[in-house]
Amino acid sequence: MTERIALVTGGNKGLGFETARRLKDMGFRVYIGAREAERGMEAASQLNVEWLQLDVTDDASVRHAAARLRERENRLDVLINNAGIAGSRKVAAELTGEDAESVFATNVVGPVRVMNAFIPLMETSTPPRYRERVQRTRVVCRDTRPAAVRVASLLAALLCF
Repeated sequence: MTERIALVTGGNKGLGFETARRLKDMGFRVYIGAREAERGMEAASQLNVEWLQLDVTDDASVRHAAARLRERENRLDVLINNAGIAGSRKVAAELTGEDAESVFATNVVGPVRVMNAFIPLMETSTPPRYRERVQRTRVVCRDTRPAAVRVASLLAALLCF
């Protein structure tokens, strides 16, 4: 059986680190995406996995990471959008639009950006993994139109504030 390939964004710490560890234990070839090179390399070394420099808030960074994975593997079986931030720890009356935009850019726009960049690699997997993931998303939002999936994601993010 061919080794399955997984990418975990934000895999250098916390839940992403543990997810990467468990996927590695299950026999996956694991890549962790990390914004900061030093932390990414350190975590990858501890886990004995690969790493990609990946900042989910930066289009160029995401495109570059997808290109690097295409060069190395030419496919992706599992994508776990784990990168996220808690945002500023302020009381509601002190929150600003900038605070919300920062969280929104990382936690909502980031996964969409990553998904769009890496879906072509998931489509080259055998069998293609992309359809399986999209169907699960559609069940959650109960609407099959792509725009509805995006809107449902945005609404879910807003409810988290």
